[in-house]
Amino acid sequence: MTKSLVCCVAALVSGCAIFGGDKPIHVMGLVPVQSSAEQSSCFLTMFHAESNQPASSRAVQAKFSTEFVVPAQAKPYYFVAKCQDGREYQSATIDAGGSGTYGKLFDLGTLAEK
Repeated sequence: MTKSLVCCVAALVSGCAIFGGDKPIHVMGLVPVQSSAEQSSCFLTMFHAESNQPASSRAVQAKFSTEFVVPAQAKPYYFVAKCQDGREYQSATIDAGGSGTYGKLFDLGTLAEK
């Protein structure tokens, strides 16, 4: 009985890992900062495009490449870099979280000043 229960739980957990749960996406881009002092003083925040609510943030340099975690359901997101000098830069909206987007590299290009 215990062995059967363990097998069922293991199958359930492995199924969730394959078909659901949060997964990483990889984003890269460029924040067009003006000086070398600003190169490492920006925070990149991922926003839910539908609600404009922040999801998570990372400290980034002007040229960045980082990962964010998204739920398994496809949703639109955009990214905002807020730099130490008070300037903000925004990406275009991307759709992430659906099948085929996990581990995908999203090139955000040069973020536009808000």
